[in-house]
Amino acid sequence: MKGREKINFIKKLSEEIKKEDWNKAEIAEFFESHECELINGYDDYGNNLGIIDVTRTLHAADHDKIQEIASEYDLERSASFLKSYPTNWIENKNLKCFISHATENKEVANLLKEELSSHKIDCFVAHEDIKPSKKWQKEIEKALSSMDLFISIHTEYFNQSNWCQQEVGFALASKTEIISLKSSKNKIDPTAFLGEIQAFTWRDNTKIIDDIISYIRDSSLGEKYEKINPGPVEIDDEIPF
Repeated sequence: MKGREKINFIKKLSEEIKKEDWNKAEIAEFFESHECELINGYDDYGNNLGIIDVTRTLHAADHDKIQEIASEYDLERSASFLKSYPTNWIENKNLKCFISHATENKEVANLLKEELSSHKIDCFVAHEDIKPSKKWQKEIEKALSSMDLFISIHTEYFNQSNWCQQEVGFALASKTEIISLKSSKNKIDPTAFLGEIQAFTWRDNTKIIDDIISYIRDSSLGEKYEKINPGPVEIDDEIPF
């Protein structure tokens, strides 16, 4: 599947580059700016056509270079083979959720992660999922770049955390589905751009999990999540005559 996806994606990216209508020198400058090895085009008889073969050049480029080029055309998030996953998400087929929380609220984040795991939602909690041998910031970047869903746990500590604010900014910029949670005790609302998003109030564990699952099924992730975790089948008890 990934081989087929890569071929079709490179074909699409190649078509976008060709729309620029650049000459050979301009195409060369573009690829050289991404440190890509240029590959010339040849005809059926092996004659050098004196032009850069955009498609073959992309196929020869490594993963990171393709990702760089795709980002210039806002296509990098449309191809799963371009995503680099944090350690705990490699080979994971569940819905991937990043939980943004202040250090002071790590127990709440862990509880949420545990509750959602039984619903085939695999959560990334920074202090819990980054292995000692991994560079922590790089793992966070991988999780943010490959997440399906972003959940923010709002407390007074959250609003004071520079890291949490940066994570929110990443989620907003990448147009990821966002769920904001606030406690029924302190009632700290989301601030800034997140203020436009209606927050769920966390009164008890069962209710908040139901709210999250319901939101996901009704969101842009609904179709994807249904394939991962099919919902209950509704039976029509009415007599059809």
